[in-house]
Parts: sequence; structure tokens; C-alpha cells
Amino acid sequence: MSDSFTIQHCHNGIIKFRIYNLTPESAAAWELIVQQLYCEAIQQGQHLRILYDMRDAGIPPREVANAMIRTTHALPDNFSRSSAILTLPHMLGLMEREVRRLPRRSVQNVKLFLTEQEALAWLEGRHEAIAS
Repeated sequence: MSDSFTIQHCHNGIIKFRIYNLTPESAAAWELIVQQLYCEAIQQGQHLRILYDMRDAGIPPREVANAMIRTTHALPDNFSRSSAILTLPHMLGLMEREVRRLPRRSVQNVKLFLTEQEALAWLEGRHEAIAS
């Protein structure tokens, strides 16, 4: 746990990251945690669903955005994951540009939202679609 973000494992399998203030140091800690979650999900053959609540994060430093992109580039092609990013209206353009930096195979697994309810509903729908 960090003073820059919190993690909540929900009963429905969704993992919520609430991000408050990412610095290069806390981004490194975040990157290690996410890599561990990815490894566990890959080993167990699970569909990993993560909600990133970025509403209180401000504009992430370039090193932080690069760490997030780097982590995604390292994933195997057959890894099943869905990431919902909760942001503020004035941050949508910036967040859309960052999502476009993801590998082409990952873009369809990431979606931006303005409300937590919509983000969670999308993650549930993705899980049901992948499971069937």
C-alpha cells in the first residue's frame, strides 16, 4: 500500500486502484504490484479486471505514463484482461492519447469512463462475454 494509491479486491473479482498522486517512486511500486497481479492471473488462466480511479491523480508525470505503457507492452498476446479507467471530463483528451500509445492488441481491453457505475458495469459485461 502507498500514500499515492490504494488497492481494493472486490468480492466480484474486480480490483480497484484508487490513485491519488503518482510520483516516479510510487509508480515503480504500482508497476511491481500490477506485474504480480498479471503473473498470478496468467498462471491461473483468469480474466483480470481492474478499475483505475484516476480522478484524484492530476496529470501523471511522463515517467508514470511510460511505466504503465511499458507494463502493458510486456504482456503476452493471449492474456485476458480488461481495464476501466475512471477520469474527469477535462482529462479525457489526455487519457485518450495515452490509451492510443498502448499496443494495438491492448486498446480494445481498455476503456475510459466518467462514472464508477458505468466502469464497473462494463467490467462485469466484459467478464460475462469472455466467460461465455
